[in-house]
Amino acid sequence: MIPFKTKDFSFSIKSDFHDLTMHELNYINENIKDDVKVAECLTGLSIDKLSKIDLTPIIDVLQFLNEPLKDIEPKQLITIKDESYLLPERIFSKTWYQKNRAFNYYEKGERALVIATYLEPIIRGKKKPKEKKVIELAKQLENLSVYDFFSCFNYLELQIKDIAEKINNMPQPKITPEQIEAGAESFNVLGEFVSIDNIARTYSRTHDEVLLWSYSTIFNILYKNNLNTIFENKYNSIMTKKAEVK
Repeated sequence: MIPFKTKDFSFSIKSDFHDLTMHELNYINENIKDDVKVAECLTGLSIDKLSKIDLTPIIDVLQFLNEPLKDIEPKQLITIKDESYLLPERIFSKTWYQKNRAFNYYEKGERALVIATYLEPIIRGKKKPKEKKVIELAKQLENLSVYDFFSCFNYLELQIKDIAEKINNMPQPKITPEQIEAGAESFNVLGEFVSIDNIARTYSRTHDEVLLWSYSTIFNILYKNNLNTIFENKYNSIMTKKAEVK
């Protein structure tokens, strides 16, 4: 906070990401062209008082918003309304359900929902967290300082990117022309449900039970299945060629 004084009154200006809440940052971004509304948010002064002073020094403080949020140091601990929450040390070992939800929110830019998905007190037990509860907690995150919010989001984003890289580097069996002709690509519309259904059938589990397995286990199963398919395709190709030679 920067103290400021006019001939009539004194006030302070929010001057960094520790001072500003996520709700206030969103408000400023929505009203960035309205100097009065921005100054009102940064100072807490009424519009009547703001009309009596030069707003230039207040608006100049906004330069701190140009600082990259990705550079805020990641951290695992988060405090909401005096209650401490611990983000997972490795989200790779959390549930497949959480991974799917977090990746979906991440792609949509819903940062608060990404964090809420991985807050530990919600995810205890053997049931999926209620979506309503996750959304309610995400709303509470708007009251965090921008610094605290992004220290947690950055902590999760590093791991999300790491998992995405693991998935992208997973060996993929090639679809043969025969499989394409038979309609293999028609399964694409089902997305990841195909994998959920295959694993559930293989291990005699329900879809919901499989979604509560750790994603590290699921990843290894999918990885092994792909390797098996690649091996079988190569083996069959080799054996077919040998048969043709005979």
